[in-house]
Amino acid sequence: MAKKDIFSARRLFTEGKRKIMLCTERAHFYHRFKNIRGVKNLIMYSHPERKEFYPEIANLLDGSENPLCTALFSRLDRSRLERIVGTTWANRMVFSTKPVFVFCY
Repeated sequence: MAKKDIFSARRLFTEGKRKIMLCTERAHFYHRFKNIRGVKNLIMYSHPERKEFYPEIANLLDGSENPLCTALFSRLDRSRLERIVGTTWANRMVFSTKPVFVFCY
């Protein structure tokens, strides 16, 4: 993706003309955005391969009012989840009957 296209997409999002922005782990790897103005709700449909990307991506919400970050996972994501929350919590989360887990930082 050309820099011009990235700038245009970010501008549309910041101005509120677009509601959803899809940002891949690959895009984050190459561009490392510090924040994207206008982000209020971040949904991760797959955990990052590199554990250090999780806080970097979650910090895109920095400066937003009432930010919300949702990370979806299944039992098949256990190894990726382990890298982020550790083995004990990953096992609890994967084998729990609870449908939602809340972490505050």
